[in-house]
Amino acid sequence: ISLISVTEEVVNDDTGLGNVYRALMLFVAEQERINITKRTSGGRKIKAARGGYSGGRPPYGYTPVDGKLVIVPDEAEIVRFVIRSKENGATYQTICNHLNAEGKKNRSGSKFSISTLQVIIENKPLYQGMYRYGKDGEWVKGQHEPILPSAGKEESDVDQTAAD
Repeated sequence: ISLISVTEEVVNDDTGLGNVYRALMLFVAEQERINITKRTSGGRKIKAARGGYSGGRPPYGYTPVDGKLVIVPDEAEIVRFVIRSKENGATYQTICNHLNAEGKKNRSGSKFSISTLQVIIENKPLYQGMYRYGKDGEWVKGQHEPILPSAGKEESDVDQTAAD
């Protein structure tokens, strides 16, 4: 296959110089891709450090609207049930069985599985109003509305705040 560019000088593949030129162009393109990735991820990290939603798959219970996480009421009800049940000693399997018996579906429209519930439980700080970007990120105060009361706050305090 021959590559013909209308914006660049012709590279003669039959010479050593043509191979060097092509390798140089590939190197420059790779460096530009790396720089774009750094700038993009840097912006996301800054936004996340301020508690803002930085993109990616939104957590169960939320949907992105204009770059912010907004509560999905039906999903939030399930999040509360899952966390409350687990705190009261229910097993993941028991919680799955209950949700599936009630006909509840996960975001993809399938039955609930233990792995889905584990992710919900692992994200409890997020549901209490915290946010982190990536698995290694630190939890910071989020800009989204919490589904659960934050640690130390009673449920009635959150309901009262929501009513105000």
